Order: sequence, then C-alpha cells, then structure tokens
Amino acid sequence: MSVGPIYISGGPSPHGWSGHADFRLCPAWWAWRKIAKVSFGTSEPLARGTLMAIGICHWRAGIGSKVGTLRYRGTKPAAGSFLSMHEAVEEAVKRELIGKLDMTTIRSVEAQVHMMLDVYTREPAAVPIGHRIIHVEEVVEGWIEDPVDGIEYPITARPDMITLGPDNKVYWWDDKVAANPNAKLVVSYSFSGQFVMANWLGPRAWPGRFGGVRLSLTHHDGKFERPHLKAVPAMVAQFPTNYAYYEREKRRLVAAGTPAAAYPKAEHDQICVRRYGGPCPAIDLCAFKLPSEG
Repeated sequence: MSVGPIYISGGPSPHGWSGHADFRLCPAWWAWRKIAKVSFGTSEPLARGTLMAIGICHWRAGIGSKVGTLRYRGTKPAAGSFLSMHEAVEEAVKRELIGKLDMTTIRSVEAQVHMMLDVYTREPAAVPIGHRIIHVEEVVEGWIEDPVDGIEYPITARPDMITLGPDNKVYWWDDKVAANPNAKLVVSYSFSGQFVMANWLGPRAWPGRFGGVRLSLTHHDGKFERPHLKAVPAMVAQFPTNYAYYEREKRRLVAAGTPAAAYPKAEHDQICVRRYGGPCPAIDLCAFKLPSEG
C-alpha cells in the first residue's frame, strides 16, 4: 500500500502555552472555548501566521530529510517524504481555514503567503549556517510540581524547529510574522510567556546541551531577521511557580463544574476591547450573558 507525501500537522501542543496563556489572559475567554465549546473562527493575521508556519516547516523538513539529519515522529524520513511548502499551504487552507474566514480573505492570505515563502526561502541564511535540522513541529514534554500541594502538571511545547548547532548544542527556533517589526516588538517577545517557558523547558529537555531560544521574525514581504532576545532570568526562574498557580486555579474551577459564564472575567479595556484586531470575540457573551444562565 503506497503512502502519499506527509502533511505535517502542527498547532498547539497538548499542554502548551497557547491554552495556558488564554486562561491567564482571561479565564472567561478560555472557558467559552474549552468548557462551553463556542467556536470563534479565526482572524486574518492568525490565518497568515498559520499558513506561513506550515509552509516553512515543510520546507525545513524537506531539507532535513534530504541531508539525513531529520527525525520525525520517531522515524528517519527519506528525501521527498513531505509535501512541498506550496502544496502544504494549499492543504492547510482546506484543513485549517475553510469555514472560518470568507473565501475572498482566504484567497488573499493564501496568495500573500505563497509570495512570502518564495522570498523567505531564497535567502541563503534562512536555515542558520552550520546548523543541522533535527526536528520540526515535534512535541517537547516536561512536568512542573505545584509547590502548594505537590501535584505535577504536564507542560508541553511544539517548537517550530530544533537544530544542532556547530557548537554541538541544541537550539530551539520560533517563527513569528509581523507587518511592521520594530525594536519594541522584539523586546516584547523576550517577556512573552511562550519564550520564558521555552527557556525554562529547554535546559530540562536537553540537560547540558541546550544552546538557547532563537527568534526568526518574518516581514509581510517575506524578508526576515533573527533579532537578539533579551535575557529575563528572574522570570524564567519563577515560571514554574506562576504556571502552577494558574493550573491549580483552572482545575479548581473545572472540578467545581463552573459554567463558562461564571468564570472570572479580565474586565480590562485592553483585553476586552483590543487595540489591534477588534474586540475580544467573546465580548458579547461576557457582557450580556448572566452567570446563572450557564
């Protein structure tokens, strides 16, 4: 039985930063999605980022399998095992976007991503010089013990790329897409929980071999840069305590059978009515649905 080219299904990891961050941002926002199972679709920026990430990871998987350094889902795939980056984008549109955005927006985003990928992959340093690609979109796992009751919480991540550097250390790469990258945006990533978590989990996943987290920032024209991320050691050290605090509270609310409408709300102007991308998709539910209504 022949098997077609592999489509890499990425997305959030089982116990990753995405869902955890949603709860920290606003427990009610998390509950509408996870408890009440309300679907809010997606947005144009998220769609663009999703398609770009899928295209890049297939391109990298193709390189890693061709030179024989890639390990994917416990196997060593042969060259040509994966969909090409453009084929992967077309497949991702079917799987990830149809029904979540109008077709005019989808086709516009898809065309832009194809252009961005062509520019991105023509640049000679798009794969760091001297680095070998060993993983794309593979789950990294760890555990955090709650200092209050000793319960261990799973924590996972799905790095966009893991490489083995020329110094024989393991590097964790994350891709971001931005319309107008600037110094302020780069600094903000240093303080993002996603990167704080990665700098905490990486040394535990690869003891003594972890080289650090690197950011690959792509512009809407396809050009990219690798800016330096500011070190935030105090935040990294406190990460497990913070993580446990929110996980403990989340489990308490779930165990109590709390309806989504009764979850704590952020009540913050920059969270409920965001400066970019419009209001929170759940704003009407939070504003007009009483807790007693479930």
